[in-house]
Amino acid sequence: MREHVVSDAALAPLEAPWPQVHTVTGAVAGRDLPTASPGLREVPCPLHLERVPVLVDGKGMTDNKMLKTAGEHWVAAALALHGWAPALTRDGIERTDILAVHVAEVRTAIEVQVKTSSDGRNVDGGRGAFILGRKGLMPSQSLHEWFVLVVLARPTAERLAPVPPAAYVVPRDHASAGLWIVHQRWLTDPSVPAGRRNTPVANGRVTADVFAGYRDRWDLLSLPTPEVPVLLHDWVQAAQHDQRIGLPPEHPWRIAG
Repeated sequence: MREHVVSDAALAPLEAPWPQVHTVTGAVAGRDLPTASPGLREVPCPLHLERVPVLVDGKGMTDNKMLKTAGEHWVAAALALHGWAPALTRDGIERTDILAVHVAEVRTAIEVQVKTSSDGRNVDGGRGAFILGRKGLMPSQSLHEWFVLVVLARPTAERLAPVPPAAYVVPRDHASAGLWIVHQRWLTDPSVPAGRRNTPVANGRVTADVFAGYRDRWDLLSLPTPEVPVLLHDWVQAAQHDQRIGLPPEHPWRIAG
């Protein structure tokens, strides 16, 4: 770790004015600062971090709009790194948060809906939960409709540096099948007294572990979604054949089966 020297006056604007904000230290525009002199004090500065405010409220992110924005912009950046030219759509566009075209010769275009969860402090814990909603159960209307499900780890007072999110790149029809099967299995559990559970599937949650096989599978995006292998958890795939669970109405797997 290299150390730089920063004056108290330079540090002050980053500290006092921000309620419930913690800061981390970092290099200033990649430049070495002057050597120590009267009025300066030494501050450890890891070069891979920036000194930026990080909101910490003890419970993680509470502003759903900011959470949505964080997820969508992170997915757009990830797409660009994988050779896609992304464009965020305006709020209110159904089923699509990002349109993207691949820069290769084939010029494949895709539609991406992003769902973001901040459940849990550890993105590997499998606790991220997603509500896909009523429209999330509707079948695809093209061969290139996708969900990217993002789990963001909460910042804490002990760990302010960003943790890379977990991303699950799932064809829309696979995601709707996963949600339906998980919810119907819960709703019709024979060990639970009748009438005890009545949450509609449109309000159902599906956890990240159901889609573990799709984690970081950005390579699948170049395929038409009917050609993508089903990578849902084994028990989920088996449950679709259970008479009390099945698949959503009009789901293409149900029609084909």
